[in-house]
Amino acid sequence: MATMKAAVLVGPRKIEIQEKEIPSVGPNEVLVNVKACGICSFERRLFTGEKCIGYPVVPGHEASGVVVQAGEAVRRPLAPGTRVSLDLLNRCGECEFCRTGRGNLCKYMYRGKLNLLGGFGQYVSVPSEQVFEIGESLSFEEAALAEPTACVIHSLGKADARFAETMLVYGVGPMGMLHVIVGRAMGLEVGVVDPDPARREIALSLGARFAVASGPDEELKPAVTNGFGATPDIIIVTAPAVQAAQSACALAGNTSRIVLFGMFPKGTVMDTDPNKIHYSELMVMGSESRTPLDFHTAVCAITRGIVDVKPMVSRVVPLDQLEQALSEAPSVDTMRVVLSLND
Repeated sequence: MATMKAAVLVGPRKIEIQEKEIPSVGPNEVLVNVKACGICSFERRLFTGEKCIGYPVVPGHEASGVVVQAGEAVRRPLAPGTRVSLDLLNRCGECEFCRTGRGNLCKYMYRGKLNLLGGFGQYVSVPSEQVFEIGESLSFEEAALAEPTACVIHSLGKADARFAETMLVYGVGPMGMLHVIVGRAMGLEVGVVDPDPARREIALSLGARFAVASGPDEELKPAVTNGFGATPDIIIVTAPAVQAAQSACALAGNTSRIVLFGMFPKGTVMDTDPNKIHYSELMVMGSESRTPLDFHTAVCAITRGIVDVKPMVSRVVPLDQLEQALSEAPSVDTMRVVLSLND
């Protein structure tokens, strides 16, 4: 029996490196040797127990690797050795959201007998439609970041972002910074609000037009208006603070589109003026995960060099350092720590 190494979450803050059987390959599946997997805040929440989808589980959903075998019913020429990026959030394909192209809201994503995640293991077997070929020049670490890039593309799609519009990003942690990168690639003028000077400097180096410290709305508004020459067309809130969401509504101008991208603490209630939304024709919306089309777009954008995610790779760690990487709080200049699963 052929085996592999995998990091198995057996309980809150309990990771075990186990020998597991290499997954079998169904007729419509592809077996992939995983080479790299990003360590996302989702995995950190699983590790701490803040989020639970059942135990034991092999976490990891930002993955890339090499095709080992394609099932007999797979029509695409996915020959062994093909370099790929993986969509590891399996959807049921049956609920009303999946059947209407909104698989990001699948009702059964973490329920039933669907394969769950698996990017922290050396091999995964996934449906062929969730396997995306990548270019030879792209590193596996970069290819692993197709998933968070897809989430940002979904966010900007929700905002109906258009060339040469202005976008203000509240919070430039990893996902806020990725909004700067993707937004600039789409031809947006980007400004950022963040309390940390190091992150503001990084955002400027990645093409942000201006970066201002967090503060009272009466101080932020002139700084943002002067930075853009007008109120922003789009405001993205990635900071997990209700004050940022409320400030976004206060700073918005007529017809601004506000996207609440980040997760807020449970029980958070937002206090805002409904008349402002009414009279200014504001659009306030959420953005959750990504669709298969978003993932396809992300892979194309990264592979073709339209979106450069190299600045997002802060550190690469081996499997035996995974628990330490999950345990430690990322520093302010850490964007994405990537797990290497090279044999």
